[in-house]
Amino acid sequence: MTDKDLYKGEFNWQGMCFKLFTHSYSQNKALSAFLFRLSKILELPRQTVANYFLSNTKDNYRISKLQGGEK
Repeated sequence: MTDKDLYKGEFNWQGMCFKLFTHSYSQNKALSAFLFRLSKILELPRQTVANYFLSNTKDNYRISKLQGGEK
């Protein structure tokens, strides 16, 4: 199994901006981890947070894989 990569997620929830980091094997798994963490921060069900970001056509989140420890 390969090492996990470091991902940065930037999310705009109705004007509130969040910058989160996680280690994951893929961008999709990182997104899932970010949505779970945001649901805890916002004290909302995970599905509500996922629907906001995934079913919306606005450009309200970005995930990038970081190289060599950059933050």
